Amino acid sequence: MDLRIFLIVTLLLSVPALSFAQEKVLDRSAKKAPGWINGVERNYLIVSTTAPDIEKAKEKILLSIREQIVRSVAVKVQSTVSVQVQETVLNGQVKQFLETTGVNTLTKTGNVPYLNEISLSNANEYYWVKKQNKKTKEIIVEYHVKYPFSELQLKRLVTAFQEADAKMSAQLDSLCDVTDAIGTTEEIAENIVALQALYKSFDDSRKDKAQNCVNAYRKLYSYISLETTAEAEGEISYAMMLNGKKITTRQKPRISSNCASNLQLRNRSDGASITYKTPGCYADSENYIEVSYNFGGKMILQRFNFAVKESE
Repeated sequence: MDLRIFLIVTLLLSVPALSFAQEKVLDRSAKKAPGWINGVERNYLIVSTTAPDIEKAKEKILLSIREQIVRSVAVKVQSTVSVQVQETVLNGQVKQFLETTGVNTLTKTGNVPYLNEISLSNANEYYWVKKQNKKTKEIIVEYHVKYPFSELQLKRLVTAFQEADAKMSAQLDSLCDVTDAIGTTEEIAENIVALQALYKSFDDSRKDKAQNCVNAYRKLYSYISLETTAEAEGEISYAMMLNGKKITTRQKPRISSNCASNLQLRNRSDGASITYKTPGCYADSENYIEVSYNFGGKMILQRFNFAVKESE
């Protein structure tokens, strides 16, 4: 053998030994590492992680198990968004797509009992080893788990995902269809919050639909008006209107006047009324009460004029 080749081979063979020699084993869960580490076994997840100590390693391994299960579900349901998969393949962003899908899958299956019951006590086997770098003195714990996860369990989770996804689609359609049936300002705010949550969960055309519906709800605030329903001496009644229909609100308005005093608001089933005193108002002046609400950052303000008798 050529001397140079011999030296190169010798050097390459010595690298792992030198690397291994830099680490010192402080403790381990078993004398010998099991054969399943870094392998693949049917109906099991083989998961590994590293951390500064055992407790942190356990926390990370649980998250890794959950993540792998969620990713497995995400891969199974890729066919429902195949166009997006093809686009991300062309852009070299398959990993990013799977991460996004995995997060959305987790969102949609968050209440599935199986995911909430993941525990290291359910692991079939585990192995850990505590090492210290001789040079830096850094301590690292390598933690490995063999966790049961069968094809049947995967199918059940995929079904749960699809059911949750269908439910969210139905919710989106329902929220977008009821903008004309709004009866309170609270419904507008609540539906916007619900649509924003759906927006974060979708990764297809439904995302745009959710945003469009949010915009439609926000526009409703601009269509709200206050209209006088009755006037009497010392009292004005008004109703809150939205596109010609009466609506209500639990919000208390700000009320003020350029001359009237002792302003008292009373909410009623069909609107509200304001009683007031007019010792500081004059018959030959403009007298008014201002009522204002703030809905979603949109100010709704109405000035109600009233007259006083000459003798006052």
